[in-house]
Amino acid sequence: MNGLPQAEALLNAHVAYMTRRLTGDGFEEWVRAELQADLQNARLLTLNDVMQADLIRQVVYQFALELDLGSGVLELVAAVARTLHGHPIHGQTTLGDILPDANFEEFLNKLLELSEVREHLVDELVSNPLYAELATSLLTQGVRGYLDHAVAATRVPGARSLMRLGRGALQSLPGDFEEALESRLHDYLRRALHGLLVSSGQTLLELADTRLRDSILDVWDNLKTRPIADGLQQLTALDLEEFFVLGYEYWRELRQTEFVRAIIDAGINTFFDIYGNTTLYDLLGEVGIDEEIMMEQAMRFGPPVIAVLHQRGMLDALFRRQLEGFYASSEVAAILTKGEA
Repeated sequence: MNGLPQAEALLNAHVAYMTRRLTGDGFEEWVRAELQADLQNARLLTLNDVMQADLIRQVVYQFALELDLGSGVLELVAAVARTLHGHPIHGQTTLGDILPDANFEEFLNKLLELSEVREHLVDELVSNPLYAELATSLLTQGVRGYLDHAVAATRVPGARSLMRLGRGALQSLPGDFEEALESRLHDYLRRALHGLLVSSGQTLLELADTRLRDSILDVWDNLKTRPIADGLQQLTALDLEEFFVLGYEYWRELRQTEFVRAIIDAGINTFFDIYGNTTLYDLLGEVGIDEEIMMEQAMRFGPPVIAVLHQRGMLDALFRRQLEGFYASSEVAAILTKGEA
């Protein structure tokens, strides 16, 4: 302090005044008055007046692209995963409880409206060599099984004995002959299936248009009555933890790409293009926050936090840190000295 007892007395009086204001019965009235004044100012300021897109971009880059979660967060996620996985509510809740039929059908109808997406997916499927190879292999196995059965079922002498050998009848033939036969059969089916698979795409689309909705609804009718716990039985809490770790590690790599940076930039730029000239008051309204919501939250969290700070002497110390420099200043000393004169 500057040595003047009046300055010390003024500091103590100011600290006591601020403490009474925050801990007394007039706290709510004071908060509402301050909030109304702040909102009045918010009507006069636009987003562009108080913030720049580049500043927001820097913050998003830091937290989304650079910040790594600490070990404490990872441990917390693991603990939450274990708790959620074992929660008894899963056994008391069905899929239908959290997704009513009306909502499910709305989502389904919207998905089925995406005909171009279905056509693209079906086209990619039937033109994929792996799809053709899978179909060829299945048919080869089916034809081979049929031939095994057909040969073994004839009255060819010794055919029924071949059935009792425990291996296919064709496998009893010389190995080179069997391999050549199977290879030629496989090649023939692959060539024959090429045109068939292309035309099957249209068949799949026709089925999607006529039967897919009813089929999905039938599956949903069977699933919606099952407890969520039935599905979670296939996953352990450790599985959930590992999925999170895998997802986080993937995100750490993905966020370094130009793709993610471009998406973030586009989102921020669009936000400022739309709301840059909007007042802060109207912007709050756009996201559904009004004076009563802010007042409610202030009264919910303010009093209990302030009470703890006051009980432990931290509130008094807070005010003194903010004010004692002023009351110790030469400006205050000059005012008080002049007053004495």
